[in-house]
Amino acid sequence: MGHGHQESRSLQFFLEQTLVQFQTYFPDSVWETYMLRRASSEGCIRHALIALSAFHEHFVLGHVEDNVFALRQYNLAIQGLTGDDRQPTPQTSLLSCLIFIYIETLRGHYANIFSLFKSGCKILQELEQSQQGCASKTGEAIWKPKVQVDDITHQGKACFYRLGVQILLFQGDIVPGIPPASILAYLKPTLQSSNGTEFKSFSEAKESVQDLYLQQFEIVMMNAAEHAAFAQKLRKWYRSFQELIASKESISALSVADKRTIALLEVHRQDIALNLKVVTPGTGEYGRNRMKWDAHVDDFSRMVDNAAIALGSDDFTSRGKHQFHLHFGVTSILESVTRRCRDPSVRRRALALMTARPVQEGIMSSDLAVRTLRRLVTLEEGSMIVRTCEDVPEEARVVSSDFGVSPCGTQVMVRFGFRYGSFEETFETSPF
Repeated sequence: MGHGHQESRSLQFFLEQTLVQFQTYFPDSVWETYMLRRASSEGCIRHALIALSAFHEHFVLGHVEDNVFALRQYNLAIQGLTGDDRQPTPQTSLLSCLIFIYIETLRGHYANIFSLFKSGCKILQELEQSQQGCASKTGEAIWKPKVQVDDITHQGKACFYRLGVQILLFQGDIVPGIPPASILAYLKPTLQSSNGTEFKSFSEAKESVQDLYLQQFEIVMMNAAEHAAFAQKLRKWYRSFQELIASKESISALSVADKRTIALLEVHRQDIALNLKVVTPGTGEYGRNRMKWDAHVDDFSRMVDNAAIALGSDDFTSRGKHQFHLHFGVTSILESVTRRCRDPSVRRRALALMTARPVQEGIMSSDLAVRTLRRLVTLEEGSMIVRTCEDVPEEARVVSSDFGVSPCGTQVMVRFGFRYGSFEETFETSPF
């Protein structure tokens, strides 16, 4: 097959498959508008999109075939940025960096993902400085207050904010040595409704609940008043969300896509609400008392139900094709359910769902999650016959799972912490 035909075929696959999957839950103008527009005039963007599409097709098929073509296109994209014949604009460099991140995601090269994320943030700062007409100082921190910027820069920051959140959830940090809060504050998009109490779209509701999802990790440090205020914010979000659903239903019946998006947002709310219910304010007590979760099996079961709707499947037995989207989806929720819920039925439903509907959600891989979680379940249950949560004793329960990327960048080292001692194991990041 000639390279010209392969390139055309990959671009068609990008339009018909990749772009559609990227917008599974929410529209994304960066990919639908800016990437395609630049691809028609910028060779490096075009080659990068072709490479991403080719890698994505391998991913959808569920196995690795000859990827020489994809790697060749990837190298051409890199050469287009680094060649001497033409200096790319910062916008082109930013968009290329974003594509490269998702190419490395499909390849399972996490060290490259983190390095590209840092590069993208530096490009964003340079863009803002050039649009302000000011020069940077050598060694100045890259996290600065928001300024008026062009739309590509604005949308690019939203994309990198989403990535920053995913990296934080994956490894508990974003860029070593820089507080995650300052990075996210710099990148944070301004897409929420002006008063924070009304949503005009599911995208606005998503941005708002994502903020709450991040804030919930501070629950352990909240006093009673702060805990009550946070609970009130969640209730206010839920009322606004219900009003948004009602307003859409008053215009027309909800589509299947709408119902999936609603289930996605609802399962995130459920997770936050459960944490509020379990954590005692002012005690700093959270993850290490694993027995507390046993009283909330029904909550966990409802979360798995909504996750299934969000994934578009109630079939936990037949394996579907791999999916790939960029948003904060259900993998982290199902992972959390499996770690906290010792009920064997709910736990195995969560694992079965991730196995039956493999999905790459940004940098979050359900395949990697399933492999690490199966090991966790084996460590906890051993040779015991588990019929209820109570059959797993406290000393056998994993109280922490710390992820670290190996120097080669294609393996993660997981330390499973118990009440007494720990166990380490290495997992390949590639799903194939």
